[in-house]
Amino acid sequence: MFGKLLKYEFRSIGKWYFGLNAGIVAIAAILSLVIKIVIKKNPDVSLLSKFLPFSLILIFGALIAGSLLATLLIIINRFNKNIYGREGYLTMTLPVSEHKLILAKLLSSVTCSFFNFLVLVAAFAILILPQFNKSDLLNGMNQLLKVAPQHMNLIAFLCVTIVLSTLSSILAIYFAISIGQLFSNRRGLKAFMAYFIIQLTLSIIFTYINTNILGLEFDQEIDFTTNYYFLVTSLEGLFQIILYYFGTHFIMKYKLNLQ
Repeated sequence: MFGKLLKYEFRSIGKWYFGLNAGIVAIAAILSLVIKIVIKKNPDVSLLSKFLPFSLILIFGALIAGSLLATLLIIINRFNKNIYGREGYLTMTLPVSEHKLILAKLLSSVTCSFFNFLVLVAAFAILILPQFNKSDLLNGMNQLLKVAPQHMNLIAFLCVTIVLSTLSSILAIYFAISIGQLFSNRRGLKAFMAYFIIQLTLSIIFTYINTNILGLEFDQEIDFTTNYYFLVTSLEGLFQIILYYFGTHFIMKYKLNLQ
């Protein structure tokens, strides 16, 4: 049943989302080609030649903003409508636990987030890399491969931080939506308020703990790749994930209030 839930989640995303991300890559390729031909090979560019890259840049930026917003809306709408909306009556009658429902939503949202991230990375690579000579790119790659083993702590820190922050951000949205549905009216507004109140409260608490208890003075020079800092930030990320997950689970299981 969990596999069927995941299959349904991915099918419900819609072809338009993949088309939007494909458009980002296509515009990046066209823009890269235009910049290379018009700007580099024609120093005395005309007004039209100047306007074309500018127009493509605007379209490229609009597509990026649209893809980020679309990913956020998918995360919000799929959870809100399937759990607390009209579809919630059907969803909650499925022979699966609340844990599996949350995990299915979470996994599909994480997949969308990383897919969107990879598309943006690919788009910027397509846009920027062709502007350099092959020899310069090869030299840069060789230098990067030589330096990378010396900074494995930083690479590990970034990877873990990205994973934890992604999980935490998605679950924070789920938790805020769940809090909002506890009210009988203006649920969206109250979920929005709950999100920012939770984030502000946790930010104040973590800042106080890090500064006054753990001795992490952020106005001083700190090596952010040390094991101590890595451990503290990772534990804080895990705490948020656990709080948001089980808070969402508790409301779904014991305080469900469908409209």
